[in-house]
Formats: sequence, structure tokens, C-alpha cells
Amino acid sequence: MKTHAFLTQFIAVFILSVMPTGVALGQVPRHGIQEFNQSGTFEVPAGVSHIVVELWGAGGGGGGGASAGVGLGPNGGGGGGGSGAYIRASLAVVEGETYVITIGAAGRGGTGELKDVATEGANGGDSSIRSGQRIFLVAKGGQGGRAAAYSNVRGGRAGAGGIGTPAPWMIVRSGNQGSDGQMGGTPEGNSTPGGEGGPAIAGTFAPSSLFGGSGGTGGTFGDGGGRGADGGPGLAMIVW
Repeated sequence: MKTHAFLTQFIAVFILSVMPTGVALGQVPRHGIQEFNQSGTFEVPAGVSHIVVELWGAGGGGGGGASAGVGLGPNGGGGGGGSGAYIRASLAVVEGETYVITIGAAGRGGTGELKDVATEGANGGDSSIRSGQRIFLVAKGGQGGRAAAYSNVRGGRAGAGGIGTPAPWMIVRSGNQGSDGQMGGTPEGNSTPGGEGGPAIAGTFAPSSLFGGSGGTGGTFGDGGGRGADGGPGLAMIVW
């Protein structure tokens, strides 16, 4: 019995000795993680003075393909869209404050048309975090890919990745550029592939979307061209 009582007392003293100062028995320190795949708000929990924010801008859409003239074979493919920029930073906060998280919208792919009206992909939207009128961080969206021109076998140019502006207190990475649409003009071909979208920047994890959209295929005379793919939407992650 004495041995059992001694062990119980020893365990109690050990638990108290390793607990963080100021934390009562049974109390868990406040911490968490929240993902935003659409715009919303974040209220700083009680006792939290710093948060780590990761932002990804949205990917640009792929450019549309167009048809070629008679006897040229398929036209060039549309250019791939660029992926969004990435930012990771620690922010000093005050408990109870509310921050607005804006998630960049995916850039729409350009339309592929029969004659000289194929359109370029739209740029991806910016992702940001702000409080009131003060904007703390912005991750720029990727640019849309260019469309292939009618009766021109050259492929559309790729969209650039979102530009990140370096700063000493944050990690910043510019997005990846897409690839140009492939050149057409091969008479025996039925279509020409568009360029690939730029891959997303990996932060503390690799997002499954956020890629730039791939370019639309180039078609033959009378068939038109293919529509470019949409880019991926932005993303935000907050850890405290």
C-alpha cells in the first residue's frame, strides 16, 4: 500500500513539473488550423498573439484554339495559363480581431472558335488577407494563356505565373509559367494540343488544384478550335 501511494504521488508531481507555466490541469493550449477554399472571415481566438498565413493566388485560364485555313492542317494550340503566387508569413494579431480572407477566383479558359475569334484565358484572381482597409498580404493570380490566331499555325503564348514581391519577413514564390501551345500545320493531323498549365507552388503541402488551365486544341478548317481549360481557384491556410 505504501508503494502504491508513493507511485501515485510521484506521478502527480511529475505531471505538474512538465506542464507549461500558467496552464491548469486538464486545460489544452489554444492552437488550430483553418483552410479557406472560398472567401470568408477569421476571428482571432482568445490567447492568440500570432498566426501563420499561407496564401495561393488562383491559376490563369488556358487560351482557346482556333481553326486553320484550307489545306494547312490543324491550327496551333492555345497557350497554357500560369499558376498563382505563394506567400507564407507570420502576423502579429490581437485576440478578437476579425480578418477578411479573399480567395482568388479561377481564371476562365478562352473560347475556341471557327474563325479568328478565339479568346485568351482570363487571369486568375488574387488571394489576400486584410483587416478593415489594411491589406496585409496579397498572392497574385497567374495570367491567362494566349489564344491561337486563325489561319496561323503558330501556337498561343503561355501565361506567366503570378508575380511575388520578396520581403525579408515572409516567404514569397512567383507562380509557374504555363507552356506555349504546340505548333500546327501537319496536314495528316486532326488537332494540335494546347500548352500545359503552370503547376502550383508547394507550400507546407502541395495543393491538389491551383494549376493554370491547359490551352485549347487547335483544329482544322471547318472544325473550329477547342476551349481552354479553367485555372484552379486560390487557397488560404491559417495556423495558430
